[in-house]
Amino acid sequence: MFTSLERSLGVALRVVSRSRARERTLDLGRDETWSRAFGARGAEVRCARGMVLVTREGDPEDHVLSGGASFTARGPGRVAVWALEPARVQVRAPRSGA
Repeated sequence: MFTSLERSLGVALRVVSRSRARERTLDLGRDETWSRAFGARGAEVRCARGMVLVTREGDPEDHVLSGGASFTARGPGRVAVWALEPARVQVRAPRSGA
């Protein structure tokens, strides 16, 4: 199933792996984007390969990540990832008991 963003861009994200719906690894092509709203525990975004720009709802700063760098969004809000070049990104939402 495609998200509205994927439909509007005419691209499909390739989900490489997902573990218990709390972690996922995404392969993004250049200029592909991904976003999701997270709850009170926020999320961690790690760039395993390539380069991405990460922005978070309500955060006045954008964050550029490359090769192993990560960004932790604390608290609720939408997180968006834009691949500045082909990239592999790991997104993790903490478990409710964590």
